[in-house]
Amino acid sequence: KNGAEEVTATRPKNMREEALSVAGIGVAASSLNLADVVWMLPFLVGHAGVCSAAFFAIISQLWATLVVCLYIGGGLQEWSNNRYVDYMIGVIALAFALMQFMQEHCHCLKDPDVDGNSKRPPSERFSLGAFALLTVVATFDQVLVYVPLLKREGVTCADLEIGILLATLVTFLICYIATRIPGILSILKEIPIWLPALFVGMASICEGLLGI
Repeated sequence: KNGAEEVTATRPKNMREEALSVAGIGVAASSLNLADVVWMLPFLVGHAGVCSAAFFAIISQLWATLVVCLYIGGGLQEWSNNRYVDYMIGVIALAFALMQFMQEHCHCLKDPDVDGNSKRPPSERFSLGAFALLTVVATFDQVLVYVPLLKREGVTCADLEIGILLATLVTFLICYIATRIPGILSILKEIPIWLPALFVGMASICEGLLGI
């Protein structure tokens, strides 16, 4: 009986099971990325959006690969204090939002043409450097989600990598469609440069308080 159970436990998955596993991870990761869509939109307008999108994809896969490497090396363990990670992310993002707010305020004091400056296209106001920092900070807590996913029975390292890649593509498809809507573009022109970081910080702290 034990031998039969061992054979059953190690039985390779068929194509249908593999596809369902990848699809499940993709759906779960896509739902997590929906919050990222909100703060990413101002950075994905214009030609710089291509670089921003590529950087987000690289970082997302990097976190997934880190979890896979830890799993293969036997050092993968679930951390029960996830809320402290959320608090850390929130503090960093809020500090960055405050820095951007002060930077924008100082610029407005020096520049008498405040209205003209605030109406610049989002591609000229939201830098790739700010996007890179927010991407690393905002997506780090996804590692805490990937760990239990990879420990589930029937989920392989390849499933995780492919599922995260599919989720990233779905996220960018949503962003691409949103940035082609004139009403949303007009809203993005009014968004101050510190608002995305403020959103990331407040969302992370709320996640920590609610234990999400």
